[in-house]
Amino acid sequence: MNLYIGNSNAVRINGLRSSVTGNYVNNATCSFTVLRNGVAITGGSGIAMVYVAGSNGDYVGVLPETADLNSSIHVVVITVDAGTNMDALWRISLRPTVRNK
Repeated sequence: MNLYIGNSNAVRINGLRSSVTGNYVNNATCSFTVLRNGVAITGGSGIAMVYVAGSNGDYVGVLPETADLNSSIHVVVITVDAGTNMDALWRISLRPTVRNK
């Protein structure tokens, strides 16, 4: 995953599966927040991720181009609630860059 300063950025989960059954999960509640120094950035908090219709467990949310990204390290925190005992959490550290092309 890359984050680009001054651009809309898609944050994706591809192929979400139950660790118990191995089945794809197509009805979860997913969201993400972008942190810098442990604090949510302006425009990057609690962004919903929607299920991609017809996919096998794919979800996408969009960080708007107005989000307060800079070139320091950021952490994207993705949360998933897929029902009883089916929660997930990812923390992905990234350094946003300026898109050159």
